[in-house]
Amino acid sequence: DASRAEHWLSAMTDSPGGPLEPNTICYNAVIHACCKAGDVERAAYWIDQMTAHGIRPTVNSFSTIIDRLARTGDIATAEGWLDRMAQAGVEADVVSYNMILCNYSKSSEPEHAFSVFQRMLERGVTPNTVSFNLVLNVHARTGDSAGTRQRLQDMRRLGVEADRVTYSTAIKAFAKQGDVRGAEALLREMHSSRIQPDVQVFNAVIGACARAKDPERAEKWLQQMAKDGLKADAASYHAMIEVCAQIGDFQRAEQWFQKLDKAALQASASTYNLMVSTCAKMGDMHRAEHLLSKMEAVQVEATGMTYNSLISACAKRGDISRAER
Repeated sequence: DASRAEHWLSAMTDSPGGPLEPNTICYNAVIHACCKAGDVERAAYWIDQMTAHGIRPTVNSFSTIIDRLARTGDIATAEGWLDRMAQAGVEADVVSYNMILCNYSKSSEPEHAFSVFQRMLERGVTPNTVSFNLVLNVHARTGDSAGTRQRLQDMRRLGVEADRVTYSTAIKAFAKQGDVRGAEALLREMHSSRIQPDVQVFNAVIGACARAKDPERAEKWLQQMAKDGLKADAASYHAMIEVCAQIGDFQRAEQWFQKLDKAALQASASTYNLMVSTCAKMGDMHRAEHLLSKMEAVQVEATGMTYNSLISACAKRGDISRAER
């Protein structure tokens, strides 16, 4: 109840020097209530009142406003409050910076996260694991493996400990760029650090191997996943089917699709499309049409790509009536 909190704080400030003179805790409670009510302007007013009454705002006073602004998407204004903190003689802490980094890392302009991170370093605030993970997420989004390497080196130099999120994010960045060796090296480092990778991390490495058209390498990591006690999911099998299809080993792709089926996993529309396309390229129209029927049976919606693969294959064979059907 922000209005009631403000009422009582106003009553206290109207009798300075009295036994009920407000302190930092009182002001921060009202600032928090205003922000929770979505009224940042009133929260800012009470920070000004703190100063006017000779009470110095704390990091918490400012970070409450920064958090509210960042959560509502007004990241630029939130960043501006870092300047207001500095002007008030209050040094922002790592949590304040992380609030802004978190939202910039998910925004349409993630590169701003780099400038905030640099500002953090210049102000002598040591980033923590969360800070690095947020910046690594930006590198992962853009597939920047060189930037990822630099951040990992910075972590080691500053003595900041990597966690599961650090490794997972960095591995995905390498995988997206097709840097199989980089992704594999980090996965091995995870093991040596006794941090258990999850299925998504293995899938990122398997996917990188698939894009490199190296089925043996991909299969090796699928086997390692099983050794680690993890069960492959539909995405794991899709990557194996994809790499086999890419190198023209259609029989092997079919074997992996059957393994997916035996594992009682639901193939996605993209996996079915891949298999239909593969069968069509092999000229096995019976199998392609059977897969289309199976999609309907398991209620996986066929897409334009599914039908285009069938029509194209029929047209190449000169089977116009089948294409029209």
